[in-house]
Amino acid sequence: MESSAQSRNEKTSNFHHSGPILTFNNIRYVVNLKRVVCMQGEQKEILCNVSGLMRPGMNAILGPTGSGKTSLLDVLANRKDPKGLKSGQVRLNGQPLGSHFNLQSAYVVQDDILMGTLTVRENLEFSANLRLSKKEYTFEEKQLKVNKVIDELGLQDCANTKIGTELIRGISGGERKRCSIGMELITSPSLLFLDEPTTGLDANTANSIMQLLHMLARHGRTIIFSIHQPRYSIYELLDYITLMSKGDIVYQGPRTETIEYFKDLGYECEPYNNPSDFFLDVINEAVPSSPETPNPEVVIISQTAVDPPMEKNRLTHHFRQSKYYHQISEELKSSFVSDEPKLSIKIKSSYATPFWYQLYIVCGRTIKNLIRNPQTSVAQVFMMILFGLLNGLIYYQIPHTMPEALQNRIGAFFFLIINQVFGNLSAVELFIQEKALFSHEKASGYYRTSAYFLSKILADVIPNRIIPVLILAAISYFMMGLKRDAAPFFLFCLTLSLTSLSAVSLAFLVSASVSTFAIANALIAIPYVFMMVFGGFLVNLNRMLQWLSWLKWISIFRYGLNALMINELKGQIFYMNSTEIPGEIYMIEQGIDFSTWGFWQNEVALLCMMTILMFLAFIQLLRINKWK
Repeated sequence: MESSAQSRNEKTSNFHHSGPILTFNNIRYVVNLKRVVCMQGEQKEILCNVSGLMRPGMNAILGPTGSGKTSLLDVLANRKDPKGLKSGQVRLNGQPLGSHFNLQSAYVVQDDILMGTLTVRENLEFSANLRLSKKEYTFEEKQLKVNKVIDELGLQDCANTKIGTELIRGISGGERKRCSIGMELITSPSLLFLDEPTTGLDANTANSIMQLLHMLARHGRTIIFSIHQPRYSIYELLDYITLMSKGDIVYQGPRTETIEYFKDLGYECEPYNNPSDFFLDVINEAVPSSPETPNPEVVIISQTAVDPPMEKNRLTHHFRQSKYYHQISEELKSSFVSDEPKLSIKIKSSYATPFWYQLYIVCGRTIKNLIRNPQTSVAQVFMMILFGLLNGLIYYQIPHTMPEALQNRIGAFFFLIINQVFGNLSAVELFIQEKALFSHEKASGYYRTSAYFLSKILADVIPNRIIPVLILAAISYFMMGLKRDAAPFFLFCLTLSLTSLSAVSLAFLVSASVSTFAIANALIAIPYVFMMVFGGFLVNLNRMLQWLSWLKWISIFRYGLNALMINELKGQIFYMNSTEIPGEIYMIEQGIDFSTWGFWQNEVALLCMMTILMFLAFIQLLRINKWK
């Protein structure tokens, strides 16, 4: 055991240190626990003025739950909300983080966020197409890059296997983690961040993942990751350790010197105890220390040279006086100037590819996902066919004799409008399902929000909203025996399409605004019901209270129903006991303007509502917090 550990240490000491050095100084981060209207809520300090550096190789951040290790990782990776950063500076190789930091670095999240309907190769190709510049890489070079990553990560056997969803059996957990790492390695980053890379994996798989990261570190990368309690074989792969407790650093230095450091403080690690478990026991005060005075070799700085006594525990106090802290402080002096202002970690994103190319690639993935997961589209078409036949049979060949002629036509139109509005409840899932994926890819600089939004709209609207509506319109129109002219038929299709698009735009807005389907379903039902009440069929709008009548101007039902009635009733002649009754009589009683502009103002109103709601949905997507 000692010989194997010694051989590992020799390999560790002999690898080429060519990766970047990340330094951070006086990082203080807080979060709001309670928000009170017009008042500042209670705040909790997560990181307490921590400073340090991450060198080339394997840098592990360890600590018990709630110690702040993931928060520190996220701040260093530019993944933490800048609003909580009260002070601090982060630099890469002594230089401030620039606009290309998201292209120089990569971040692997704890939960593997991948498109489940795509294969391993297709996911890697998606990352390569968006994150490698078209000017610098040809299509063939991108393919070579993907093949190299597949070979490097040992994914050859599952390269053409789908990741997997709830309905599709996919690859194993270890292969998913490797694929997640591969998505980030496409850009050949010199700085790699990982949040708990072994979470959810069995011991053997976790060890293989860490062996992979160890190999990557030996090729000139700085790898920084948070980890809870690694097994001994994983612990031996580490180069540098940062131990945290209650938002502060209690040790930062070489892994090979950690046990000796704590031994000098009076904490003895048993020969067969896992060092990572031992460190957590020490931090949690589960291991008693010997009463001996700490080794003077450790305490080399006098109390007067240390920061004011702000430490929360004895371990932090001793680390602030240790030679490791002194060495770090000396190195930080060359990177930071004491009178520099606070750095805002919020960096303007840059993209490797132009907007139209991003739209093309994201549209391709969305369409591919739709084809391989067609349940929603097939169900939508099937429902429209069934509803069209049902509607046609109920109102089959409506006669021109009163009162059936008028009553059945108005009832059929109201029935159709209800279907177009409430049939779009499924659209509230559009952005909710992929919110985690979108947030991660947005933070990693894959694409612009506008490219993602347009791709989702185009891929959802045409197959799920336009085509089913046209099928419904064709079946219902001729079965009901409406006007036989071509123009009224196409206007009928246009009205139903605009009604559907207006309703689905509201669903998109709700979907982009909330995170759970249950809340979205409740929120979308309320405006739909109000719009139905003020649509003009259930209540006579001319007899409504004045302070409520304004709601009719935001009713999709009203505009759609009015347009269908004008299209069908204008110019129609109905009969009652051989008496001719023009269709305009009913519209005059209802106060409906049946002029040419009277018809088109309803279409324009639906178009405007659709545009405004779509724009608001886009704004909500922009507001989705990519920060943690």
